[in-house]
Amino acid sequence: MSDKVSIIVPVYNVERYLQQCIQSIIDQNLLEIEIILVDDGSTDQSSLICDFFAEKDSRIKVIHQINGGAAKARNTGLDNSTGNYIMFIDSDDWIEKNTVKELLMLIKTCRCDIAMCQYIDEYVNGSENHDYIDKDGVFSSEDIAKNMLFNWEYLISCCKLYRKEVLKGIRWVEGHCIDDEFFTYKVIINADRIGLCKKHLYHYRQRRSSAMGNEKKKNARLKDQVDFVTIRYDELCRTFPALRTLITEHLITVLFHVMKNGAEDPGVFYYAKQMLRKYGIPSLFNIRISNSIKKSIVKYMVAKRTSFFLPNNNTDKKYDWMYFE
Repeated sequence: MSDKVSIIVPVYNVERYLQQCIQSIIDQNLLEIEIILVDDGSTDQSSLICDFFAEKDSRIKVIHQINGGAAKARNTGLDNSTGNYIMFIDSDDWIEKNTVKELLMLIKTCRCDIAMCQYIDEYVNGSENHDYIDKDGVFSSEDIAKNMLFNWEYLISCCKLYRKEVLKGIRWVEGHCIDDEFFTYKVIINADRIGLCKKHLYHYRQRRSSAMGNEKKKNARLKDQVDFVTIRYDELCRTFPALRTLITEHLITVLFHVMKNGAEDPGVFYYAKQMLRKYGIPSLFNIRISNSIKKSIVKYMVAKRTSFFLPNNNTDKKYDWMYFE
């Protein structure tokens, strides 16, 4: 099997950072790579920058499309990839010169389906290593699924190299403010062995204007949090039955978090409350669920008994939430 790696970069209005990103990929010490730049309807000079680099390097393929969001751009990249391995890189980030080779060696040496490394947070005023991998090694998909319940970093789609086979039948879900949470867990479910590398090989630029940093998108992100923990719930429980209690506790924790932080938006708050009714009440009869979580659910039910069991309406006050304990 060929060692060719397809690196997919969704591009949208990042003229300030794009050159550094592309150059870091071109400079990889692994030559057998395919660079797919998907210009998602940029209105700045990003399109021209993509075309400029494509003229210089035959390994670069540029696809221009009408703006549809990062998820759609990544799907376009997947549909046009020819490599046996896939990596996603955000267009304002960059990678170390040995990133792709290190991850590919890990996959081949340890017979993994996914290889993942740590990253460096890049701020305007400096850099900081982001540490979440405790040790190098090869782990089962259940091990990584457990880790992702406690550390959201395991859900980041970048910092990973995938065997193309493990992505079979999986596509990015379009229309969300955050994308990784709806994609990566499916890939983890498909995988048998996942290799972890403690090296910091990926540079993650922190920008206020990014999807994660934009305060205006706060409520959309909160709604996405409810969506991804509920959408994936049954599939995770079915695939990893030993983790069912942890998965349930994590779901309820997220719902209380959203109710607390989304209290000023009735749509977000009521949506989370509806899911709490659906998943919280059955959990009270699960002897494995921690008493602290059960206590929080019961306290909320008692405090809001006039509205908890009813359809969402105006009986809830503006700040109808409680702190998760």
